[in-house]
Amino acid sequence: MSKPELPRGYLGAQPKFSEFKLSTLSHNEPLTIPNADGTVNFKAVVPKGKQVAVTVNDTWTQLKNAGSDVWEGAVKIVKNSRVTLNVNYGGDESKYSTLLEYNL
Repeated sequence: MSKPELPRGYLGAQPKFSEFKLSTLSHNEPLTIPNADGTVNFKAVVPKGKQVAVTVNDTWTQLKNAGSDVWEGAVKIVKNSRVTLNVNYGGDESKYSTLLEYNL
């Protein structure tokens, strides 16, 4: 019997992604986003982030700091959209770096 193959890039229950500028992202929620209108809960550990936001196309939703570098919030998702998780590390409050991108 052969072992089941995991999706390429799968790192376990709490996937960690490469280093981004000053921090390492630990992305907890969501692991998948349905391609349908609705609300999706986001939860990510973003060390040294001053502000964290999710964009759905051009609509920004700021996540709330729940402590210990954990950022979370509910975001309205629109079918067939581009969703990004973004961080501001301080300094210019209008500049954000994209950490993750979903294309629905």
